[in-house]
Amino acid sequence: MTEVVVLAELLSVFDAMYGWTLLVCEIAIALVALAWWWRRGRPRPSATPIQWAALRHHRLILVLGIAVAAALCFELALAVASTPNNWDSMTYHLSRAAAWYQDHAVTHLQTHTARQNAFPPNAEILALFTMVFAHSDRFVALPQFVSELALLVAIFGIARRVGFRRSEAAFAALLFATLSEVVLQSTTTQNDLIVTACVVAAAYFLLGGTRSELILAGLAFALAAGTKPTAAFGGPILIVLAAVVLRRNQLAIVAAAAGVAFVIVASPVYVANIRDYGNLLGPPSTHVAYQSKLTPGAVAATFGKIVYRFIDLSGLQYRSHILQTSQPVSEVAVHLHTDVVPKSQQASVFRLNGSANEDVSYFGPLGFLLVIPLALGYLVASVRSRTISTKAVLGIALPLYIAELALTYSANPFIGRFMLVPVGLAAPLLARSYSMAGRNIAAGIAVLFLVLALVHNEQKPVGLGSQPVWAMSRPDVQALARPDMMTALRSIDKLVPKRATVGYVLGEDAWDYPLYGGRLERHLISLPAAKPLDSATRLGIRWVVTDNPRPRVSRRWVGIRFGGSDWSLWAPSDSREAAQLVDLESRSSADPLSRRSGA
Repeated sequence: MTEVVVLAELLSVFDAMYGWTLLVCEIAIALVALAWWWRRGRPRPSATPIQWAALRHHRLILVLGIAVAAALCFELALAVASTPNNWDSMTYHLSRAAAWYQDHAVTHLQTHTARQNAFPPNAEILALFTMVFAHSDRFVALPQFVSELALLVAIFGIARRVGFRRSEAAFAALLFATLSEVVLQSTTTQNDLIVTACVVAAAYFLLGGTRSELILAGLAFALAAGTKPTAAFGGPILIVLAAVVLRRNQLAIVAAAAGVAFVIVASPVYVANIRDYGNLLGPPSTHVAYQSKLTPGAVAATFGKIVYRFIDLSGLQYRSHILQTSQPVSEVAVHLHTDVVPKSQQASVFRLNGSANEDVSYFGPLGFLLVIPLALGYLVASVRSRTISTKAVLGIALPLYIAELALTYSANPFIGRFMLVPVGLAAPLLARSYSMAGRNIAAGIAVLFLVLALVHNEQKPVGLGSQPVWAMSRPDVQALARPDMMTALRSIDKLVPKRATVGYVLGEDAWDYPLYGGRLERHLISLPAAKPLDSATRLGIRWVVTDNPRPRVSRRWVGIRFGGSDWSLWAPSDSREAAQLVDLESRSSADPLSRRSGA
């Protein structure tokens, strides 16, 4: 991850983010690493071989391991075979990566939402890395999937380093792989698994204590800070852990490494925010929507609601997506409103969640049956013994992180994603459950809700009551997150040429990523909100997308509004494109916005 971020920063100076430049750099780095390894006497990794015969005495781990391995294979296939459709990715995660891909550089963007510039970019740089080589978004979910694999290794390693046996550590890592939010996010282009992997890796390296591991710990946390601002909430936990296990000179090494690494792999976006917006986190529009009121009552209420949401049954409730992909655009436009999810069915901070959805899920039954009790149990034991053990520090992670969130954010249905970091830090404590009487029940629940999360995934359906996601068209997959956008996405995909230049005027949280197309060949230009069609005329742009519910009509442009959304598509009135719009309007429920021609 470090080399990808650093290479992107260096090549962006010269607008040289191409596949061949990255390949040359990667080959050069590999040759340097090979020469260094050879010079040091070609040392081999000091890994303890797997004792396969011992698995006969740990059949539960064997069965659970087979289930997790099968799930990981399915997650990988789903990540590669399906179109990205996560809401935040359509708004800014993949949008900024696609814009960088076309600019051949990680740079400041002229766009409709400040989030594409103000948020830390490391996860999107990883997505850009895959785009540059694949010339599509085929592999953009791999950074999240690989982060899950890294987490399983780190959790196993931490459990071993805090005193658990190998069988217990393996059980903890396998249980973590079955948690609903982990399973659901592994196939998406969100960034929570990436930041969690960095923070948990930092904890693992801190427990090692060698000079090289301490440097890696500082680097891992700096990478997390360059991925998501909420990584800062993991800082106090890592500080407490370092204070417990390290000496003063070791603390100095970690601090120095973290400081240097932060300057290299995290600081550019924060410096740019201060320069451009006068705020470390960017303009208010990027962080005030769910800002905490900072009153004792509000903070306590948010803390309680987050804990309450751990009572999670993700996947137990299933809502089939009835998307008839064979329907023409005209029929879909007529029936679109029936597919919109009523507000009464949307997620609430009070309603127990049963949906398998990465935006609102928590961690399944094991979250409140094992993770919270074990974390609090080690914390209480530490208080009673008046000593702070490494296990107690891992237990502190959960309540401390929730308190930090409550001081910063108000309660909202999407805050469970942030809880991946403390759950990842507390996950090694799941090793204790392997020596408990109910371990078979725990494993059974784990496998059951692992399967439910995979087969009832609302954003990645596998064919229960609808077509599987890999057999659906790109617009239909993206519309799973926003059924009201189906007509607009289908129509734009059908009408707008794959290599067209598209001007757009969209709101703060609107989707622009679908406009790039499957091969990322369309070129997007953000137009001024005032007289955007006049600006498009001056620039020679022949397609314009707006989401203004009452756009200003121009005599020189023809436009239609798509049913179910505020999106409109425009073309010059004297063009072939305008004739296509008129034809579409005559065959559908799209509203004509202008049928006048002339100057």
